[in-house]
Amino acid sequence: MEAIIGGFSTIFTDPMCLTVLFGGVFIGIVFGCIPGLTATLGVTLMIPFTYA
Repeated sequence: MEAIIGGFSTIFTDPMCLTVLFGGVFIGIVFGCIPGLTATLGVTLMIPFTYA
């Protein structure tokens, strides 16, 4: 239980964690709204950004 509480405190006190979290949610919603753009294609399109 201490690990879960420590994880949540890290997420909610570090502004960069919150920025990345909300950015990922936003990108997921955008890919989910576009017809024909599946989760597999979304992950494939995001691969170049992971190496940058």
